[in-house]
Amino acid sequence: MPLTGPIYGNPVELERRTIMKKSLLVAITMLATLSVANAATITPAVCNKETIPCVIISGTIAKQDAEKFKAFAFPSGQFFVYLQSDGGDLQSGLEIAKVISDKHLETVVADGATCASVCGIIWLAGSTRWIWSSARVGFHSARYS
Repeated sequence: MPLTGPIYGNPVELERRTIMKKSLLVAITMLATLSVANAATITPAVCNKETIPCVIISGTIAKQDAEKFKAFAFPSGQFFVYLQSDGGDLQSGLEIAKVISDKHLETVVADGATCASVCGIIWLAGSTRWIWSSARVGFHSARYS
Protein backbone atom coordinates (compact mmCIF):
# COMPACT_ATOMS: atom_id res chain seq x y z
CA MET A 1 0.00 0.00 0.00
CA PRO A 2 1.55 3.32 -1.05
CA LEU A 3 2.12 6.01 1.53
CA THR A 4 -0.15 9.02 1.16
CA GLY A 5 -0.95 12.14 3.11
CA PRO A 6 0.48 15.60 3.51
CA ILE A 7 4.03 14.34 4.08
CA TYR A 8 4.23 11.93 1.15
CA GLY A 9 1.68 13.44 -1.25
CA ASN A 10 -0.67 11.74 -3.62
CA PRO A 11 1.26 9.04 -5.57
CA VAL A 12 -0.56 9.85 -8.82
CA GLU A 13 0.18 13.56 -8.44
CA LEU A 14 3.84 12.86 -7.62
CA GLU A 15 4.13 10.64 -10.71
CA ARG A 16 2.51 13.34 -12.88
CA ARG A 17 4.96 15.96 -11.58
CA THR A 18 7.92 13.66 -12.16
CA ILE A 19 6.84 13.03 -15.76
CA MET A 20 6.23 16.76 -16.30
CA LYS A 21 9.69 17.67 -14.97
CA LYS A 22 11.38 15.07 -17.18
CA SER A 23 9.39 16.30 -20.21
CA LEU A 24 10.43 19.88 -19.50
CA LEU A 25 14.10 18.86 -19.27
CA VAL A 26 13.85 17.20 -22.68
CA ALA A 27 12.11 20.27 -24.11
CA ILE A 28 14.76 22.61 -22.65
CA THR A 29 17.51 20.50 -24.20
CA MET A 30 15.77 20.49 -27.59
CA LEU A 31 15.18 24.24 -27.54
CA ALA A 32 18.77 24.90 -26.49
CA THR A 33 19.99 23.21 -29.66
CA LEU A 34 17.75 25.47 -31.75
CA SER A 35 19.06 28.74 -30.33
CA VAL A 36 20.23 31.31 -32.86
CA ALA A 37 22.26 34.47 -32.24
CA ASN A 38 20.08 37.55 -31.70
CA ALA A 39 16.95 35.43 -31.34
CA ALA A 40 14.61 35.46 -28.38
CA THR A 41 15.12 32.98 -25.60
CA ILE A 42 12.14 30.64 -25.44
CA THR A 43 12.36 28.61 -22.25
CA PRO A 44 9.89 26.04 -20.92
CA ALA A 45 9.38 26.19 -17.16
CA VAL A 46 6.93 25.38 -14.39
CA CYS A 47 5.35 28.48 -12.88
CA ASN A 48 2.94 29.29 -10.09
CA LYS A 49 4.61 27.30 -7.30
CA GLU A 50 5.51 24.42 -9.64
CA THR A 51 1.95 23.56 -10.58
CA ILE A 52 1.30 25.19 -13.96
CA PRO A 53 3.53 24.72 -17.00
CA CYS A 54 4.66 27.85 -18.83
CA VAL A 55 7.02 29.18 -21.48
CA ILE A 56 9.10 32.31 -21.03
CA ILE A 57 9.82 34.41 -24.14
CA SER A 58 12.51 37.03 -23.56
CA GLY A 59 14.68 39.09 -25.86
CA THR A 60 14.30 40.26 -29.44
CA ILE A 61 11.92 38.12 -31.50
CA ALA A 62 13.66 36.86 -34.65
CA LYS A 63 12.44 35.05 -37.76
CA GLN A 64 13.38 31.62 -36.33
CA ASP A 65 11.47 32.12 -33.08
CA ALA A 66 8.04 31.19 -34.43
CA GLU A 67 9.34 27.75 -35.41
CA LYS A 68 11.02 27.31 -32.01
CA PHE A 69 7.76 28.25 -30.30
CA LYS A 70 5.66 25.94 -32.51
CA ALA A 71 8.02 23.03 -31.77
CA PHE A 72 7.09 23.14 -28.09
CA ALA A 73 4.52 20.47 -27.15
CA PHE A 74 1.90 22.42 -25.23
CA PRO A 75 0.05 20.29 -22.66
CA SER A 76 -3.70 20.57 -22.41
CA GLY A 77 -5.18 22.62 -19.61
CA GLN A 78 -4.05 25.91 -18.14
CA PHE A 79 -0.77 27.16 -19.63
CA PHE A 80 1.01 30.52 -19.32
CA VAL A 81 3.31 32.34 -21.75
CA TYR A 82 5.44 34.90 -19.89
CA LEU A 83 6.64 37.76 -22.09
CA GLN A 84 9.59 40.16 -21.82
CA SER A 85 10.59 41.61 -25.18
CA ASP A 86 11.03 44.93 -26.92
CA GLY A 87 9.61 43.32 -30.06
CA GLY A 88 11.30 42.16 -33.22
CA ASP A 89 10.22 40.37 -36.38
CA LEU A 90 6.54 41.09 -37.11
CA GLN A 91 5.83 37.90 -39.11
CA SER A 92 7.34 35.65 -36.45
CA GLY A 93 5.47 37.49 -33.70
CA LEU A 94 2.16 37.13 -35.55
CA GLU A 95 2.77 33.39 -35.96
CA ILE A 96 3.49 33.05 -32.23
CA ALA A 97 0.30 35.03 -31.49
CA LYS A 98 -1.72 32.67 -33.71
CA VAL A 99 -0.43 29.61 -31.82
CA ILE A 100 -1.30 31.27 -28.51
CA SER A 101 -4.79 32.14 -29.75
CA ASP A 102 -5.44 28.73 -31.33
CA LYS A 103 -4.32 26.83 -28.21
CA HIS A 104 -6.10 29.20 -25.79
CA LEU A 105 -2.92 29.95 -23.84
CA GLU A 106 -2.79 32.68 -21.21
CA THR A 107 -0.25 35.50 -21.56
CA VAL A 108 1.60 37.28 -18.73
CA VAL A 109 3.76 40.40 -18.49
CA ALA A 110 5.22 40.05 -15.02
CA ASP A 111 6.54 42.43 -12.39
CA GLY A 112 8.91 44.99 -13.93
CA ALA A 113 8.83 43.42 -17.42
CA THR A 114 8.40 45.29 -20.71
CA CYS A 115 6.47 43.88 -23.66
CA ALA A 116 6.55 46.25 -26.64
CA SER A 117 5.91 46.27 -30.37
CA VAL A 118 5.05 42.78 -31.69
CA CYS A 119 5.35 41.44 -28.13
CA GLY A 120 2.27 43.51 -27.29
CA ILE A 121 0.39 41.79 -30.12
CA ILE A 122 1.49 38.41 -28.74
CA TRP A 123 0.21 39.46 -25.30
CA LEU A 124 -3.17 40.43 -26.80
CA ALA A 125 -3.51 36.93 -28.31
CA GLY A 126 -3.80 35.33 -24.86
CA SER A 127 -7.13 33.77 -23.88
CA THR A 128 -6.61 35.56 -20.57
CA ARG A 129 -4.10 38.41 -20.38
CA TRP A 130 -2.26 39.12 -17.13
CA ILE A 131 -0.18 42.21 -16.37
CA TRP A 132 1.47 43.30 -13.14
CA SER A 133 1.05 46.90 -12.01
CA SER A 134 4.77 47.62 -12.55
CA ALA A 135 4.87 45.97 -16.02
CA ARG A 136 4.67 47.85 -19.32
CA VAL A 137 3.02 46.93 -22.63
CA GLY A 138 3.67 49.23 -25.59
CA PHE A 139 2.28 49.50 -29.11
CA HIS A 140 3.19 51.43 -32.24
CA SER A 141 2.38 51.32 -35.93
CA ALA A 142 4.07 48.59 -37.97
CA ARG A 143 5.09 47.98 -41.57
CA TYR A 144 4.74 44.61 -43.20
CA SER A 145 6.36 43.89 -46.53
